[in-house]
Amino acid sequence: MTERALDPTATSEVFGDTEHLDAFDLAVIGAGPAGMAAAATAAEQGLRVALIDAGRQLGGQYFRHPAPGLTADWLPKLYHGWQQFEQLLTRVETAAGIEVLFGHQVWAIEPGFRVLTDRGPIEAPYVILATGAYERVVPFPGWDLPGVFTAGGAQALLKGNLVLPGRRVVVAGTGPLLLPVAAGLATAGAQVLGLYEANTIRGYAKNPLPLLTNPTKLAEGLDYARHLTRARIPVHTGRMIIEAQGTETLEAVITARPDGTDPHRIECDTLAIGYGLAPQIDLALTLGATPTHLTDGTTALRVNTTQRTTIPNLYAAGETAGVAGVETALLEGEIAGLAVAQATARARRMASRAAGTTETQSPVSASLPPPTPPADKTTTPRTTRTITAARARLTRRSNNDTIPKPAPTEPNPASRALENIRARLTHRTDPGPSPSPASPAATNSEPVAARADAASSPVPNSPTATSTSKITAARARLTRRTLVPAASDPAESPAATTPPNLPTLLRRRTRQRALADLLRARHPIPAAWREHLAADTVVCRCEEVPASAITEAVADLGAGDARTVKLLTRAGMGWCQGRVCGYAVACLARGEGADADPPTEADLLAAAKRPLARPVPLGVLADQDRRNK
Repeated sequence: MTERALDPTATSEVFGDTEHLDAFDLAVIGAGPAGMAAAATAAEQGLRVALIDAGRQLGGQYFRHPAPGLTADWLPKLYHGWQQFEQLLTRVETAAGIEVLFGHQVWAIEPGFRVLTDRGPIEAPYVILATGAYERVVPFPGWDLPGVFTAGGAQALLKGNLVLPGRRVVVAGTGPLLLPVAAGLATAGAQVLGLYEANTIRGYAKNPLPLLTNPTKLAEGLDYARHLTRARIPVHTGRMIIEAQGTETLEAVITARPDGTDPHRIECDTLAIGYGLAPQIDLALTLGATPTHLTDGTTALRVNTTQRTTIPNLYAAGETAGVAGVETALLEGEIAGLAVAQATARARRMASRAAGTTETQSPVSASLPPPTPPADKTTTPRTTRTITAARARLTRRSNNDTIPKPAPTEPNPASRALENIRARLTHRTDPGPSPSPASPAATNSEPVAARADAASSPVPNSPTATSTSKITAARARLTRRTLVPAASDPAESPAATTPPNLPTLLRRRTRQRALADLLRARHPIPAAWREHLAADTVVCRCEEVPASAITEAVADLGAGDARTVKLLTRAGMGWCQGRVCGYAVACLARGEGADADPPTEADLLAAAKRPLARPVPLGVLADQDRRNK
């Protein structure tokens, strides 16, 4: 990483404005697990990467951690896979080609690509979207009372600030996120009165294979179950919150079966409720990327096996391709980073062949485009090689041909930040030195792109037909190879320093995506939530639009879709741009009862699509105009 963004917990103000940074090979938007994995992988292959995030620290929502100086004995228990994050943080820290840009709010992407942020534009020929997801909620009477949190919001408050949202807590909704939220709150000292899952678990017995083929996730679920058992937290399935009660703050909640039968009142001061996550894909939709609609009513980006969207050179990794958890995000970040490195190398080779020259550079720079146009670039005619030399180049082993890495430098703020994080998690006062993992380049053989140049070099004296066929066969074998050689142990850690080969990554992703599909099928939002709305229940909190206004728009004013409801009521036009109420408005546009039609794909897409990904202050627009002049 460069000096501009060494401290992963530093405030964005220390970096200043970005003045047309156009010297990058790749822009990665989002510094969560997928974005970090993509940036580290691409940089290790020789690319210069801009890792852009609106926040002040690496790790995203999943690996959110407190600021320096804050710690607690129970903090390490809140995380699964923290060692993966430490490995990933070390990779990002030691990669020479990564520039981390904190405090950069991306509000649009122009084709080509030009990433527009509130601190100036950033240009790169490739973009990987790792923007994650946001929580999905549905309204119910009293959901706007103080004391009602989203499940992820309660967890973020605990992880990021070590603050309990309340003392007597009810956790409710649907989906696997409820388990770590309930376990974490209990670990931190809250009295969790119960976990209320709106769906039943009987459906898992019909298709247990995705669970059995993902033993790590199965073990994680069992670990959470043990936490809940030790904390004596009752778990109720097939029940949901139909009302929150209180005068000025939350005082009690009413739980019932989805159809409203068998109601029970529970006195509490906090409710943490969530109905899953929705992919954050608005940046890609404005570019024209094709979405795909999933079984749980969410909309994700359609990607191919290498995470490329339907827009050339635009990739998506992690939750943007469908919510699937941190392990999948890490895997897909690796895959996308490798794919961009491969595409960049291929483009450089084609340009070099068209010019009839080759660069006299290191193996990495010979196979990948230089991060910045060199001031004094010298080229020499492509040297000729014998068939024997070409074969030797193709079969050269990693212990004879390693990729040079930059010499280690003195400890930088990122190293200190990493040690601060480790110290907080282990409650140590004198953390030891940060381990320096082996360079991935030291264990991998030469990049495929460099070997391809060797195989395609002219052979002197016009080789015979037999020799030509052997070269052709060698090229065919080369093209069947993966982007990087197989690691000695692919293991279970997608953030390992030496990435496994691409087919292994793809197989693991297939297994994990199958599990994500199972979770989506088993945890839909019950359609009966619409039956529990009162006329004065606020649906759009930004614009304070009640359910009665939406009912009137549909029944009396002829609104037949979510867009028309939005135009007539302003629901979804507020600060969140429909992220909170979009799904609810799309459902209510089809009717109120549980037997009403489900929302159409067009309505769901309208809830996910926005002309600008974030509200843009007028001062930013004025500053953009000044820059352009």
